[in-house]
Amino acid sequence: MPSLGRTRWLILIGLPLTLFVCLLVSQNASDSDRGIVAAGGRATSKLKGLGLHIGSTAMRYTNGPARWLRMGLTGEAAKESELVDDIQIAPSHISADHASQISLAYRNKLKEIRPALPHSKTLGFSRIYVISLASRTDRRARMKRIAHALGIELTFIDAAPKDSDLIKWIAERVVKVRSEKRRLIARARSVDEAELGGSTVGSVWLAPSVPWKINPALEQPSEETDWEGTDKVIWPSLKKDHYEGMDWVEYLNTRPDPYLTLKPDDPDLNVTSALWDYLDSYAARQVNDAVIATWHSQTRALHKMKENGDTTALVLEDDVDFEWDIENMWNTIKTFLPTEEKPREGSEPWEMVFLGHCWGAETSRGAYFHPHLYRSYAPRCLHGWTVSIAGRDRLLRQMSDPWLAYQLPVDTAVSTFIRAGALEAYSIEPPIIIQSKDTPSDIQPGLGSPWSGLLQDSTIERIWRHDGLIVPRHNESVMQRDPATRLRVSLTRRAIMQRWALGPQADSKEG
Repeated sequence: MPSLGRTRWLILIGLPLTLFVCLLVSQNASDSDRGIVAAGGRATSKLKGLGLHIGSTAMRYTNGPARWLRMGLTGEAAKESELVDDIQIAPSHISADHASQISLAYRNKLKEIRPALPHSKTLGFSRIYVISLASRTDRRARMKRIAHALGIELTFIDAAPKDSDLIKWIAERVVKVRSEKRRLIARARSVDEAELGGSTVGSVWLAPSVPWKINPALEQPSEETDWEGTDKVIWPSLKKDHYEGMDWVEYLNTRPDPYLTLKPDDPDLNVTSALWDYLDSYAARQVNDAVIATWHSQTRALHKMKENGDTTALVLEDDVDFEWDIENMWNTIKTFLPTEEKPREGSEPWEMVFLGHCWGAETSRGAYFHPHLYRSYAPRCLHGWTVSIAGRDRLLRQMSDPWLAYQLPVDTAVSTFIRAGALEAYSIEPPIIIQSKDTPSDIQPGLGSPWSGLLQDSTIERIWRHDGLIVPRHNESVMQRDPATRLRVSLTRRAIMQRWALGPQADSKEG
């Protein structure tokens, strides 16, 4: 009987305790079916207590039916991570759409983490200049919309109208200089004047009257320039009394309002006919009113930088589009550029960088310490570039040579400086700024050339999608392929052939 009494007491005490434990387990399982939210620093211990295992692609609750949550974490590191805030364990009956939303939880969490560098309203430059005709309010409105989207500030520079008296005044002087330059070089070469011409990089018209400072490591073979005999020419001074003792370019650049004070002798001058080069059959390379206006506008941007004391500046045309993440891209790439503080063997401090360019075979010289940074080869187009103080001064000096100024398109002149080793320039490839080709061109008929380039994540396309507009599809047919694409294909093919020819030597060099 005594033993029976003890048994009765054990039953009376043990049964309620057993029921209590069962209720706790049941409640725990019920909570997990409804989903558990792990928050703050308590998340890690709670997840461990429930038997959660986090792998490279999923997190599973093991105390019952499998529950999966896609994650970007790996193994034990994920369990201990502070980034498990707001992790949700989804019930098995969840819909596919809801599961997809939950799978982005970690990505969205990371998007909230701010970059190490604070946002700069000028992308890290002293200023961002936009060259734009005052009359093109459509383009200015478009650029302001892009600036608002990127959170940046723009400074507009009024471009020179191609039909202004000033452009005719400049053209008259370019015609006179070219005529005299032809005579002097023909005599130095002992050839007929009709044999001189050409509008490509290294053209005879871009031969300098004052020797440039050259970096031998960048200088291209002499056969790539048509400057034979120009070093023997004695270039007469073009300083005139009616220019107040200055040459015509210096006089032009010092006028407070050249549009009002400089008038041509012949208001009806046909610039294209007067400067037509019969040795170049490609009409797009001929000098016309728009070419002269563009040179003047780009020069004004350099002078503005000097007036404002900018240490660097990004200069844009008003028809561009940006990579959405351009700030982070530029902040990363620029750290690989050689500077006074961070010199690199065989390199002078950088002077110019092309964030945008076209048709230049920029990968020809190989990547420069970063897979998207290259020493410039012969970039065309000036829709997105930056210069240092040294680069600004060198460009102004070379572009103000009265025997060279305005003789050809300004981008051809800049490419000539680069090929001659007279400018420390770099190009980002692929470009992170492109010409959008979605508004009428100020230089060519219609939208200009049919090739606009491609971005990974276009800012203007994001804006269009936000506005509910249809984004046009990039169409590059085999019969009308972008010259930049053809250049990349040919350069890649050439690199593959060179590697094949070298055989094992190529691998040993890379190793």
